[in-house]
Amino acid sequence: MKKRELRKIYLQKRIDLSAAEYAAKNQAILERIKQHADFHTLKTLHVFLPFLNRKEVDTRLINEYVSRNFPHVDIVVPKSNFDDITMESYRVDAHMELHETKLGIDEPETGTRVEPETIDLIIAPLVIFDKKGYRVGYGKGFYDRFLKTCRADVQVIGLCFFEPVDEIDDINEFDMPMSHCITPEKVWTFS
Repeated sequence: MKKRELRKIYLQKRIDLSAAEYAAKNQAILERIKQHADFHTLKTLHVFLPFLNRKEVDTRLINEYVSRNFPHVDIVVPKSNFDDITMESYRVDAHMELHETKLGIDEPETGTRVEPETIDLIIAPLVIFDKKGYRVGYGKGFYDRFLKTCRADVQVIGLCFFEPVDEIDDINEFDMPMSHCITPEKVWTFS
């Protein structure tokens, strides 16, 4: 299937999750990421802030866990610029102020900007992914563009409530694969 069809199907599957299913899947993903990611060696972790009205994976749980257990890790969050489809990262600290965008996502309004080449691990949003490590996002390409500005060795971990589809039919040269994707049931690793 193509991205547009997959996006429609899997966004609806997410919306259809009950509150109990949503909470359980978030907790399972948190437990898997605790086991998989080596937070001891990280300096900078980029984590998307969740699109809660679309039942996106609640990354606030990850941020709380890392802040509490790995205070040496700088957590940074994205700010999107819809004029040129670019993204910047801002450090989560006392200088950062969040505001809710018209889409219902919290983003930094003020704070300390962090250069993309300093990021060690990116936790990327997605709707669904395939067995080759490609992701279907929301269709604008923010993360694919952003990843091109990061170091070649940056790890990219996607988070998804669902198991992968076999293949996304309309992958193109601008799509950037993930190194891993974590679901409630498994950690998927891609070459």
